[in-house]
Amino acid sequence: MKGIKYLKMMVLMAAFCIGVGAFTSTAHATTKSVYEVEPNDTMDTAQELEPNETSAATTSAGTEKVNMLYGEISLGDQDWYKVYFDSGKQYISLSSGEDEAIFDVALYNENGEQMYEWTHDESYKGSVGYDYVLTKGYYYVKITGVPSYSGSYNLSVGDLRYYTGGDHLTLDRVTMSGGTAKTVSFDWSQRLDIPRDAVVDRIMLSDVKSRDVANVTYECVASKKSIKTALYPWNRYNMCDDGLLARSKWNITFGYKQNATFTPYVSIVYFYPIGRDGKMQK
Repeated sequence: MKGIKYLKMMVLMAAFCIGVGAFTSTAHATTKSVYEVEPNDTMDTAQELEPNETSAATTSAGTEKVNMLYGEISLGDQDWYKVYFDSGKQYISLSSGEDEAIFDVALYNENGEQMYEWTHDESYKGSVGYDYVLTKGYYYVKITGVPSYSGSYNLSVGDLRYYTGGDHLTLDRVTMSGGTAKTVSFDWSQRLDIPRDAVVDRIMLSDVKSRDVANVTYECVASKKSIKTALYPWNRYNMCDDGLLARSKWNITFGYKQNATFTPYVSIVYFYPIGRDGKMQK
């Protein structure tokens, strides 16, 4: 079975890339593809992997480092992988393009002591990130085939991968008069379709002319932060490091410049890490 792995994994790689595109965008994704190398059936012959180095900001900028391994598993087969983790929360992310996929997974420390074990199956749909707080050092991931499944899997370790989403809406009509600023609000705090840890990367405002207002302030109530701009067209980019949560009530304040009436249209793009449920943390 191992003799035909390369061809199977080339097909899996293509299917995975298509699936990610259909699932959601990983904007500017920079992915290094790695293939399982036999023999890797014991801890002593474990294949070494590089951990991911990602964040919302690096994903947006296209500077993240993602290492995706493509492997095959069958009954009685064990695939071992070795990785060096820094201290802190680390993730083991698994997925497969096949509905019936199921296999056992275990995490060991460098002394060969089993720390965690679980069964991964495709009831999650999509990639699943299992998270553990670890100390610095080498660790081993073991994937074991079970009787009901023989097929392929995708594995990455380290930081989670980030995905992008967004939405837009027309705000209430604004009338500027009397020399005072005006504020309009919208509330996304109960939007369960927006991941709870999604951070805003871009805010784009239209239908507000340069002559209408002097400046615009975007306030994220959940993060207790505000971003102000006096530059037309009032858009802000590369905001992930500002830590503004998308799932929040938002206040947008327009600074007075002259009497004017307009109906703002706002678009927000955010990034979020894939979660234990295979899509996002609700």
